[in-house]
This record gives sequence, C-alpha cells and structure tokens, in this order.
Amino acid sequence: MANIWHPVGGICLTDLGNKRYLFQFFNEVEVQRVISSTPWFFNSHLLILQRIQKGENLLVLALNSTEFWVQVHELPTGLMSESMAKQFGDFLGKFLNYDTSVSSLGHKTHMRIRVCLDVTAPLKRKKKIQMREAMLVYARFKYEKLSPFCFICGKLGYGESYCPFQLKIEPSKIIYGCDLSLVQPRWGTTVVSKWSRTKWITMSC
Repeated sequence: MANIWHPVGGICLTDLGNKRYLFQFFNEVEVQRVISSTPWFFNSHLLILQRIQKGENLLVLALNSTEFWVQVHELPTGLMSESMAKQFGDFLGKFLNYDTSVSSLGHKTHMRIRVCLDVTAPLKRKKKIQMREAMLVYARFKYEKLSPFCFICGKLGYGESYCPFQLKIEPSKIIYGCDLSLVQPRWGTTVVSKWSRTKWITMSC
C-alpha cells in the first residue's frame, strides 16, 4: 500500500490484530488524498479505512462502510440530473457527490455518483423508475473498482464458495442473483515497501 500511495513523508503501519491495522501518516495532505481516493485493495481484498478520533478504541471501532464511484446506466437522457443522482445515491447508500463531467461526444451515456456504501449489505443491481404514461425503466448500476463479492447473496468480502446461504439451500435450488455486469474494470496493485518508515509522528485512518 505504501508503494501505491507514495506518501511524501513516509508511512508507518501497526498490526493491531484481528485483521486491523493502523496507518500513520506524517501530514494532513497525505491523509486527505488517500481517503478521497477510496476504495483501496490489498491482494484483491477491500480495505475499510476510517479516520480515527481522539479517545476512540481502535479494537472495537466499527468498520463497515467505504466510498465507491457507481455508474448508473440505461437511463433516458432526461433523467440524468443532479436531483436524480442524489436519489440514486441515497438508494444505494449515502449520496456524496455527482460527477458532472461524464459524457460521450457531447451525449451522456451514464451518470457517475460517489456513494458511501454499507459493505455488510448486498450490492444493489438496479432500481425501477416509473415514468409517465405507465412506462417503466430500470436504472442499472456498475461499481467501479469493485472487490470480490458473492454472486449468490451480493455481499462484499467473499465468493459464493463461502456464502452462508449454501448451508441452507440445496445446490440445485441456489439462485445466482448477481453477475459480472456489476463490475467496472480496475487496475491491479503491487506490494513494495520502499516508502515505509519506522517512526511516526501523527496518525489517521
């Protein structure tokens, strides 16, 4: 992660146990840059980053949400507005931002919204929209930089081989509710530690 983030002042890492780690940066600029560019991954596993507040117990801190860019496809042009982006964002999780620069040769093909997602909840594939004259359309979602998820229950963090529903349902009756249509490609990662440091000054997420 240090090699990916390239922190100018270096970074320190402390293993807190129970799959929790403390990343300690040396200036506020680096902290903001890393947080604003989430999600991040290590060996294809999603990292849940949260800024630490003074006095918080790091071992019981709830780590269940992170930010994603989500694309909204198959919408009529007239519905591609900021007000609709906010509705979609709050439907998916919590709306944060709307990317107004998305276009294709002057014509928008999709919307792009920044959303804070609850990673313990299933990913949402689509949303039904009632239009005038009894016309229905379905907005379909694609998640950028999506980590491994279960095609059965739609939750992040594991594949269908580890899905708890497999213990309750006969294999022949399992329904795969998700597929790769939810995924937008992302770049790979590397693990090199030339940016590491052994002494820390300030701490963040």
